[in-house]
Amino acid sequence: MKNIRKGFNTLRVRMHRVSLVLLISVKLGNALVFAQTAWIPEGPTGNFGSNSQPNVNGRIRSIQILPAGNDYYVYVGASSGGIWRALGSNGPVWSSLGDGLPNPAVGAFAVHPDNPDNILVGTGDWGRYAGIGMFSTMNAGQTWTKEKLPVSPHYFFQICYLPGNSNVILAASDDGLLRWEAGPGIFGAWNVVLTGRISDLVIHPTNPNILYCCHATSAAGNDGGVYRSDDAGKTWRLITAPYAPAGQISNSRIAICRKQPNILAFAFEWSGTIKGIRKSTDGGGTWTTIDCNGCLGYPNDFGGQAWHALAIAIKPDNPDWMYVGANELWRTIDGGHDWKNWWDWNPSKSAHPHQDYSQLYFSPSSGDNDMWECNDGGVYRYPVDGTIASSWNGDWMTGLRVVQVADMDAKLDFRVIGLQDDGVVSWQYGAKYTGYIGYRCCDVYNVVITNADDPTFFYSMDGSVTKQKYLGQTTPVSNQSQPLYNNEHGHLVYDRFTDKIYTLTGDGASIVSQWVATAGTDWNAEVQLPNKVSALSGNYLSGQILFVWGDQPGLLTVLGKNSGSWTVTRSSWIGGIIRGRNYSIQSVFSSTERPGECWAGLSNSGGTQSPGGSALVMHTTDNWQTWNELGGLPNKADANPGQVTAISVMPFNPRIIFVGTDVGVFWSQDGGVNWLPLQTGLPRVQCTGLLYIIDPTHVGNDKLVVSTFGRGLYECTFARQGIVYVNPRLRGLGDGTFEHPYFDFDTGFSKTPDGGILALHGDVYSVPQILNKPMTIHSYESTVKLTR
Repeated sequence: MKNIRKGFNTLRVRMHRVSLVLLISVKLGNALVFAQTAWIPEGPTGNFGSNSQPNVNGRIRSIQILPAGNDYYVYVGASSGGIWRALGSNGPVWSSLGDGLPNPAVGAFAVHPDNPDNILVGTGDWGRYAGIGMFSTMNAGQTWTKEKLPVSPHYFFQICYLPGNSNVILAASDDGLLRWEAGPGIFGAWNVVLTGRISDLVIHPTNPNILYCCHATSAAGNDGGVYRSDDAGKTWRLITAPYAPAGQISNSRIAICRKQPNILAFAFEWSGTIKGIRKSTDGGGTWTTIDCNGCLGYPNDFGGQAWHALAIAIKPDNPDWMYVGANELWRTIDGGHDWKNWWDWNPSKSAHPHQDYSQLYFSPSSGDNDMWECNDGGVYRYPVDGTIASSWNGDWMTGLRVVQVADMDAKLDFRVIGLQDDGVVSWQYGAKYTGYIGYRCCDVYNVVITNADDPTFFYSMDGSVTKQKYLGQTTPVSNQSQPLYNNEHGHLVYDRFTDKIYTLTGDGASIVSQWVATAGTDWNAEVQLPNKVSALSGNYLSGQILFVWGDQPGLLTVLGKNSGSWTVTRSSWIGGIIRGRNYSIQSVFSSTERPGECWAGLSNSGGTQSPGGSALVMHTTDNWQTWNELGGLPNKADANPGQVTAISVMPFNPRIIFVGTDVGVFWSQDGGVNWLPLQTGLPRVQCTGLLYIIDPTHVGNDKLVVSTFGRGLYECTFARQGIVYVNPRLRGLGDGTFEHPYFDFDTGFSKTPDGGILALHGDVYSVPQILNKPMTIHSYESTVKLTR
């Protein structure tokens, strides 16, 4: 046989009317990569949602509205999606200012009163996403500079310029109340003027020397409550008047009436529930309790999420009207004697846009009758004398894009994402479906696609799993014996060889399964695990391998099928103490070509709610017996990968590895020896999923899909050799993709483009004697033999 070139573990076959030699062994190998495009956002952008919860996007943590001539700017800070700006007269047409912000969690920010492009951001959303300090920009986010602080806050609650004096700034954080002051020609410095966790800050609207802040109870005790300053924030004293807030105080908020500033309102939380609301009508001299001993209703409705979601506001021109938001939104119009939730005071009895309120805000720029609401669904403008809050999330072209994707699956042209508090949505390229379709509300942390040609997927929430037909009706699937696991690690696994779904039981001690065709029936017990786990991952190649890890975070257990039953193949420590740090497993990726090859991402951080630390990638090629540490990822103060949350490897080129981290995507082109950022077009954001999708048209325009916890989905394109798969084991509809390979050699050969890749599953194939097409032949899983 002529014109055969041997490469690395491969035969590169250029065939031009060449007689085929019998029994040619074709082994695994590498393929060429030609180009990569910039990342393109794929949304969801602007409003989306289900029938029960329309017009949502992602969690907004902070808001500020400033005049702009005869108009005004609206700025919002997302929980993990950066900072955005819109001009009031244009409606919700948003521009992202935070793509380059070193940490995407905008817990608080302040815009310079004389320069809309001069912005100070404190990172970290309390209880949701940790930050890494304070940053400033002078050019609307084109560049960011880290502020030098005397302490190390991980969460910011409020940042304010002193009215009438932009040389004074105050910032409330979990590591104290900070103050900055500089006169003309003097470089100012940040100073800690009050220690402890300061969860809110307000300034007297007509006398900027008077300020109030909220102080959490520390380990020392007796220091929680409201503090007051009478010298523009230089010194502070605890208000100890009768009925003044004191005692067990964790998260708390304070409001001041803009037109009657002696009136204050204070709401505080302990153990997740609002424990009280206090009111003062003399600037904090005396206080009364205004929660009337239970007339607020059910605590879980009112304050069940108050450990992170808490807001309070007073109508500027009528202090009898007050609002408190936690899990739900409540209102009083008689100064606090009677409180009603949204359902009670809304004549139409329709649901409010979303739950879990982080800010309630009145701005003089937009008027005293408009209250701005920030919550887990985005930002809304509510006319307080009306009944409907209008969304300010925008549309699919120019809206906000701050969705927190907890889990993602992607096959062919179909995408499904599970969201933090915004349900599950799906999307398909072209054809008759063009936008995201929502199916339900609330937290969905695990999703998996079972059939992308006739789109069906599963998702889990609240201890149950639901089967969803694209654009169809839901069929609830519940475990009849105990709740299923529900956390932020992927634990829904689909096996295409048996058409089964696998998941974990609620105690993390067992794996259970269910056939897709019988969804809705009892789960079948598959294996009792030797250790309790919280995460489950599958093998894309054979369906014969499962990986679990969890309660012992550095221990990876590999399960293999033996005569139809699952048994423990190997349990090995790939994490644990490495160079003096305790590393845990965050992600596992199994090769799509080589049995026994696997990559694992490790971190010594606190998990997705507390990103940081340092990251490692481990690799094995000998059936998980030995693991080798790959080259270290970049580790810089403001660009620390933190944890490898997702891994993907380019098919038939294992030297090209992609990893999703706390700060974006990195890739290696030399098998993990060196790593570079893959960030063009991708903002600094935490990644939660990463999948390489081979071009189903076989042209070679493959896609890398990344899901992010704060900016939705992004995709980039790699132009390379087109790939056609053949696998005699999988019968049925074939389109030459990995999911639906062709069954026979002749079809695969005819469909492979010139210069493309013919990927043959390990087997013996009968082929014609004359082959006249240039191509590269690869095998996967095992060696291929070609016969006449």
